[in-house]
Amino acid sequence: MNKMRARMWTGFLVFTCTLFGAAFSDAAVRQGPVNRVVVVVDCSGSFKPRRMEAIQATTRLLESMAQNKLHRWETGGSEIVLIALDAMPEIIWKGGLKKLKEADRTDWTDRFNARNDLAGCTDVTAALDLAARELEGNPALLNKYLFIFSDLVHEPPTTSVKRCQRAFYGPGSDIPWAAFQDVSVSVFWVPPDIKLTWDRAVKQEGLQAFRLFSVSQSDAENISPPPQPVRQVAEEERATARADLVSTVTGLLEWAGYIFGGVLGLTALLALGATIRRRFSSPGPRPLARPAILRRGAPRPLPLRRPSATGSGVPGNGSRQ
Repeated sequence: MNKMRARMWTGFLVFTCTLFGAAFSDAAVRQGPVNRVVVVVDCSGSFKPRRMEAIQATTRLLESMAQNKLHRWETGGSEIVLIALDAMPEIIWKGGLKKLKEADRTDWTDRFNARNDLAGCTDVTAALDLAARELEGNPALLNKYLFIFSDLVHEPPTTSVKRCQRAFYGPGSDIPWAAFQDVSVSVFWVPPDIKLTWDRAVKQEGLQAFRLFSVSQSDAENISPPPQPVRQVAEEERATARADLVSTVTGLLEWAGYIFGGVLGLTALLALGATIRRRFSSPGPRPLARPAILRRGAPRPLPLRRPSATGSGVPGNGSRQ
């Protein structure tokens, strides 16, 4: 009986701990912050003198990110996207931090250099649209970074990738500014006059984290990788998270109470049943032993004879004549 109670209590404790652990671990997984980093490298002809420097800077940036320690339980604290900027901007590599550690560094250079047949024109707007799509997501869960290595000369193709529209040296009306409100943007090797035009547009849009570096500034700038991801939580979201946590804990406690009451009731029933069984199975008072004289087969005593007037009354002796 004691062993059965011990097993029941042990099972109850294990079940309760499992419920709490599952709830809190699931919440921790859902709230894990991630760095999403998009790197755009200009592969067009106008940026050709700086292309190799840009590729080398990209390689150093990715190698610095690959040095971050990755714990056994993490799938990766960063997501990286590489975009080639030319006549037809495209994603040439995409993966997490674990995949980045396993990647061959020379593979990036080969992929950028393999786009020579698309280098005649430059569609800056298309590249920014592609980057904006890759940076979509809840800013409370994603820390977003955009690195651009380009002169920002916009020459989109017409009917051929080798026949471009007239070069445009400022941002067009179709730039997706709203998509970069929560993104840290850094643009390197921008010619001074183009930087002036873009900087005015950036300030007009109210983008605080959109920074442009001229050619001389880029040469002196130390391009650092993004810091470790930190979850940014608004006060409204904090209140919602607290309410969700209280609701979850309350529900778990209710279930634990039901289980606890069930265990107590079952234990009481088992104890009552054991008491009843002991009461009915215990032997009653033993009957009194019958006297030996009343037992079957026992010799009966001889009846007493009255003594005669003349005899001695002793059986077996005759009287004298």
